[in-house]
Amino acid sequence: MPTLQRAYGGSTADERRMRRRASLIDAAFDVIAIAGVGGLGVNAVSTQARLNDRYFYENFRDCNELLLAAADILIADAVTAIAAAIATTPPDLQIRTRACVETAIDFISADPRRAPLLIESQATAAVRAKRQELGQLLA
Repeated sequence: MPTLQRAYGGSTADERRMRRRASLIDAAFDVIAIAGVGGLGVNAVSTQARLNDRYFYENFRDCNELLLAAADILIADAVTAIAAAIATTPPDLQIRTRACVETAIDFISADPRRAPLLIESQATAAVRAKRQELGQLLA
């Protein structure tokens, strides 16, 4: 028998949970931009997201898991932007390389919160692995 989900404010429980998760990840970008990866804490992120700590633990075991989720989003967005640059340029190595470099610079510049996460991506082994994965994917 299917479980009925109660709508609250016109949203299901899953929709609200997904919005809270997105808010927490967005808040992690803010906290990292302000205080670095070392400033990432459950209370700091929850406060920035304007959510109770219990919602943090509803979505993440710890700050490392949140950091990985933020890195995953950053990587996916970067790959999407660079893939679009490749798809819209002629198959000339110099032109495509220039387009990719310009796209990467534009991507970082578009949201100043991205650079601190990329710069501090050496902070944990898991995020270092993600960064290496991105480098290999882009190569």
